[in-house]
Amino acid sequence: MQIRKPNFERLRKNLNCQPTDSVPLIELFHDIETMDAFMKHEVNTTKEMIEFHLNAGYDYFPVLMTFDSVKTEEEEIKYKKSIRNNRLERSIYSKSEQEECFISNLEEFRAYNWSNHSWLKGGGDLSYLVQRILSNYALS
Repeated sequence: MQIRKPNFERLRKNLNCQPTDSVPLIELFHDIETMDAFMKHEVNTTKEMIEFHLNAGYDYFPVLMTFDSVKTEEEEIKYKKSIRNNRLERSIYSKSEQEECFISNLEEFRAYNWSNHSWLKGGGDLSYLVQRILSNYALS
């Protein structure tokens, strides 16, 4: 089922502004339902989450550790099932609201105002970074 081979070196090079064979594939987190659908079974344990990231071709696995994050397999399964059961309590946006929030092609990416992200530390002008990304991948 693996889509592409994970490659941490691709991510490392990209973070150091070095050319790579492709854009690194990373995500900070996934909805449980997304992982379940991709794997075609419930993803409950850390081992299953790692398998998801490997099979989906992600170039790294996010490790978020806190004192309460160390759980037995039974505790992990119980926790994930509670998240699934509370799905209706999560904020749900309509499809049209979701579509307004995402850049879905290169034209929208280029047209987006990257200079106004005041919520980011340091003022949030991402224009320079975007130009570097576009030039690195010969998209400008």
